[in-house]
Amino acid sequence: MLFVRMTTLKDARRFSPDVHIFTRSKLPCDQLALLEESALPKGRDKPVAHTTVKGATTKRPAGVFSVYYDLKKEWPAASLKRREACLSKMKK
Repeated sequence: MLFVRMTTLKDARRFSPDVHIFTRSKLPCDQLALLEESALPKGRDKPVAHTTVKGATTKRPAGVFSVYYDLKKEWPAASLKRREACLSKMKK
């Protein structure tokens, strides 16, 4: 199983991220178009905001996280199932 950084792809514009992580250390020049959200719950595993662009996998506005996120809360069930299958093969 691999995680690919979007910026390393030849044409990253073809893909929309489902989440933005480690945004507390993002550079000021990295701009995210955010939805207006006044009462969004704060916390380490909760998004601090959502983008106006929908993610490629989840088809919903991408969560913006200060650090990381809870996979079980953010990933679609089918993606979690594929991840489990992959991890079980890696253990063999």
